[in-house]
Amino acid sequence: TGSPAFSLGAAYAYGQNEIVIPAEAGASTIDGVDVQTVDIDLNFKYRGFSTHAEILTQDLDRDSGDASPFGWTAQAGYFLFPKEFELAARFAYLDCDDGGAGGQCKSSTQDIQEVAVSGNYFFWGPALKVQLALVHRNDSYEGEDQSTNKVIFQFTSVL
Repeated sequence: TGSPAFSLGAAYAYGQNEIVIPAEAGASTIDGVDVQTVDIDLNFKYRGFSTHAEILTQDLDRDSGDASPFGWTAQAGYFLFPKEFELAARFAYLDCDDGGAGGQCKSSTQDIQEVAVSGNYFFWGPALKVQLALVHRNDSYEGEDQSTNKVIFQFTSVL
């Protein structure tokens, strides 16, 4: 953009679920869950430079126990060739509330941290994008960590 562009977003979601939890002995239990989610994001773009920040928090009210996971993401990018090739870096953090968050947070997960760098090539503006990303993820458990590296190659299209 030739002049500064700024956006701020906010979202709230509420849901009630029943989750079937399989037991080791073959019988299963049903866990009732009320979920409240709040998400706030902030974006800024100017002359090929972009930043993005996001905060996410949840309140899980379960029959089997409450949890309050919290996470955030920060990303910065710069277009080396105007509107065509972008280099970007991102850091993400998720506090799993001692594994009570569910989803990516397994039962003993303390937190998840992820660092990524990517090259993004845009054909025809945002209508077609090719991305190559290198991602390092670290899951912290009680007493140990598990690190994972991956390479992502993807095509994204808007029809």
